[in-house]
Amino acid sequence: MKITVDGKHLACEEGEYVLDVCRRNKIDVPALCHHDSVEPWGGCRLCMVE
Repeated sequence: MKITVDGKHLACEEGEYVLDVCRRNKIDVPALCHHDSVEPWGGCRLCMVE
């Protein structure tokens, strides 16, 4: 599957978080609550996308 972020076409897997795809492709997306050692819950809403 492919997504488009800031005009760049990025490959991703079904079920993968957009934030993880962006980070893997060196696209900085501010996020406070997403951390590898805790379950993502989206509480801060800082990294929301359209």
